[in-house]
Amino acid sequence: MKILIIAPNFLEPHAWMVSAYKTAKLLNKNHEIIVLTSKTKDSKKYEEIEGIKVHRMPCLFIGDPFNYTITPGLSIYLHKILKKEKPEKIIVSKNMFYTSFSIAILKYIYRRKAICQIDTFPGINWFAPSKTLNFILKIYSRTIGMFLLKISDKVIILHEGLITTSKKYKLNYQVIHNGVNLEKFEKAKPAKDILKYKQDKTLFTYVGRLDDVKGYQTLLKVAKELEQKTEIKFLFVCGNKHQKLQEELNNKYKNCKFIGFREDIPEIMKASDAYVMPSYAEGLPNTLMEAMASKIPSIASAVGGIKTLIRHRENGLLFNPGNKKELKKQILEIYKNKKLGNKLGKKGYETIKEGYSWDQIRKDWEKVLRCVE
Repeated sequence: MKILIIAPNFLEPHAWMVSAYKTAKLLNKNHEIIVLTSKTKDSKKYEEIEGIKVHRMPCLFIGDPFNYTITPGLSIYLHKILKKEKPEKIIVSKNMFYTSFSIAILKYIYRRKAICQIDTFPGINWFAPSKTLNFILKIYSRTIGMFLLKISDKVIILHEGLITTSKKYKLNYQVIHNGVNLEKFEKAKPAKDILKYKQDKTLFTYVGRLDDVKGYQTLLKVAKELEQKTEIKFLFVCGNKHQKLQEELNNKYKNCKFIGFREDIPEIMKASDAYVMPSYAEGLPNTLMEAMASKIPSIASAVGGIKTLIRHRENGLLFNPGNKKELKKQILEIYKNKKLGNKLGKKGYETIKEGYSWDQIRKDWEKVLRCVE
């Protein structure tokens, strides 16, 4: 079966859009996958990634705190792809980005079925630090965003935390998680350059963009307060989007190291002692699942899909977003209490193994694809 996936971004150094990539890779095992996405500065107009055909459209990018990509030629490029590739099924990733307007184009112009995959309801249960952005998202989600979901033939939600809202708005939904390739993380060896930086210290790692919504500033404030505690170090794996800022922060913080885009995340996790996700808003975060798959303890803010992944003090630690005092306390607790860290790491791994198996996820997707005719 030939499947088209439409996503705002796709596997780029500064804009991974991991949920779309993981879905494409999962389905590519049994189907032919074509991706239509936006083209940023350093990406190619067309390329094949792991056997997946990726077509990119020129775009306009509005930066932080909006981080919004506009693709003016969406309808033109969509027409070309439909005519050239003739996909049998179409999946649209997210309903909050410009590319999600393809749902309306597909339904009303081409009379095609559309499946929409989402990990959050922006402005309803996903909130950014910016009040202006939250106000815009609140209006968008209750009008255009909800309209696009209602006309979708199926809405795939990535975690159980979205069920209440899906029921409230009477969406035709189904929960299908994203997963983790456990074998990849089990076989990973610690990254040598990270071990060299870490030495014999306790290393807390952050993986994510340096955008306000990711809450990295909260972690930086804690790191600054812990500068005198030389037994603790911090690693920020933050892509290539803010290279100048990374250089400035590397010079400013003695106990922190900022590195750009890396593909060896399993190896970096294996070299780390704990993972920190201080986001103000999240869907079902892939990097958190990857940390749990690596058997290291995770400290994360209690937002979005994080609350469905982590049970406080059972398989990880939760704190209120932006609460520097709570985060500092938990970092020190993991540093001092190795037994607790080992327990949380082990339980986190079991959570991923039991509930986020690629085999079951693939079966669920196959059923949806067969049903949406």
